[in-house]
Amino acid sequence: MTETELKELIRKAENNNIAANVNLGNYYNKLPGTKENRVKAFGYYKAAADLGYAPAQYTVGCFAYEGDGTRKDSSNAAYYWKLAANQNYANAQYALARMYQNGECGLIATEQKAVKLFKRAAEQGLAIAQVALGDIYMFDKKEIDNAVFWWGCAYVHGKSDLKASNEAMDRLNDLVESGVPGGYDRVNRIVEEVQKEKYNTYTNNPK
Repeated sequence: MTETELKELIRKAENNNIAANVNLGNYYNKLPGTKENRVKAFGYYKAAADLGYAPAQYTVGCFAYEGDGTRKDSSNAAYYWKLAANQNYANAQYALARMYQNGECGLIATEQKAVKLFKRAAEQGLAIAQVALGDIYMFDKKEIDNAVFWWGCAYVHGKSDLKASNEAMDRLNDLVESGVPGGYDRVNRIVEEVQKEKYNTYTNNPK
C-alpha cells in the first residue's frame, strides 16, 4: 500500500467509514507483530465494531480474549461476541457458547444457552460448532442419532475445515467400533441423509 493510499484510508476511517476501518485493521494485522502494529490493528477493528459491523465485533472479541493489542479482558470479549452473535454471526455464536459452557467471565455455565448458540452456528454450517453440538447430544443428552447427524455435517466439511472434519470422522469411527446398536449401517445411513440436498445449509460454510 502506498503512503497516499494509506492516508486516504485513514481519512475515510476518521469519517466513520466501516470498510476503511476494516481495511486498516487488516493492513496493520498483517504487518510484523510489534506492539504498535497490534494496537493499531485492534483500534481500527474496534472502530468498525462500534459502527455495528459483526465480523469486526467478532475480531475485537478475539483480540480482547487473547490480550492482543489491548488489555486481556474476557468480559469485553463476551460483550463484543454477544453483539456479533445477535447479528447471527456464526463464529461469535460458537465463541460465546464456549464461554457459557465453561462459565467464563461471570457468564453462568448453562447448557441451555450453550446448546442454543451452538445450534444457531451449526445450522449456518460452522463445522466446529457442529462437532461441539454432536458432543453435547452424545455425551450429555445420550441422543445417538442427533449426535451422528451433526458429526456427519462436520465430516462433510473436509475440504474447508479439515480439522473439524477429522475430529468428526474420529468420533463416528469410535462410535461404530464401540458396538453401537446398528453399527456402521446406522451411522452411514444418517451421514448419507446429511449429504442430501435439503441439508445443504448445514454443509456449506457460513457467509
